[in-house]
Amino acid sequence: MNGVAATKLLVENDRVCGVSGTKSGETIELRSRATILATGGFSANKELVKKYIGPHADECKLRGSKQDTGDGLRMALAAGVKAVNLRYFYGHLISRKALVDDRFWPYPRLDSFVDEGILIDRNGSRFVDEGRGDVAVANELARSNDPTGAVLIFDRETWDAAKTSIF
Repeated sequence: MNGVAATKLLVENDRVCGVSGTKSGETIELRSRATILATGGFSANKELVKKYIGPHADECKLRGSKQDTGDGLRMALAAGVKAVNLRYFYGHLISRKALVDDRFWPYPRLDSFVDEGILIDRNGSRFVDEGRGDVAVANELARSNDPTGAVLIFDRETWDAAKTSIF
């Protein structure tokens, strides 16, 4: 609802029956037969990202909204829900340069190179099965101890085949 910041799910008889929030500095309650939490997740909350995705995942580039701070998750957990599969997210590999220069995000995405290349860590070791696809690789990288230190290696033929689709 416009201008309402939800703060707490209302629970009666083990059933969510609405939400409590603030509007113009006043506390209000909105009651309903059904309550749907339609949030953007928690990608902008570094503490939740570290807790659920990986201890260094907060070093990754935020690709979602800065408003995705986990308010819905926080309210749901406070109401006693069991959250599952929070360690998985939808993401893509992007240039490390995007961490310091917004001109390099959200493009070029490096997805088209993952299947044909290999991803190595700072020690030169391969640490993931690239054949699982770009989203799975992004998840694995985010859960690693050094999510910004990987290098994707591919050949000239792969570059020539993909370069028209990444720029």
